Amino acid sequence: MTVEVSSLVSDAIRALNAREPREATTAFGRLESFLRESSKPDPAALGEVWDSFILLLGRRGYFVSNAEELAGSLDEIHATGLGFDLYELAAAIARCDATLTECRRTVSRRMFPALEPFTPPCKCGGHHHAP
Repeated sequence: MTVEVSSLVSDAIRALNAREPREATTAFGRLESFLRESSKPDPAALGEVWDSFILLLGRRGYFVSNAEELAGSLDEIHATGLGFDLYELAAAIARCDATLTECRRTVSRRMFPALEPFTPPCKCGGHHHAP
């Protein structure tokens, strides 16, 4: 992982751990741009964020102790929609994931399939997801 990607991921994780979802969303936006433009995007860049994301959800009162609870919590966040900070954060992480799997095709499957419903239309124009 390059220093720049590591720094971008560290910024996002730091914001997640500080319970600052808006700052984390901004950091994931910068990471998405970097992954899209990088000559060799590194899929390992996203591997470190899931635990911090789940921890933030738990700290915000969402149930995340097992897969069913997490799915229910993500459904609730998704139903709340745009404008809700955790929705925007989940969408930003999903865009990074989609950039690696669908735009750049550096990995064959999503790292965070639970966030696929949050994937908005892609900026690359090569594919399209319903928001």
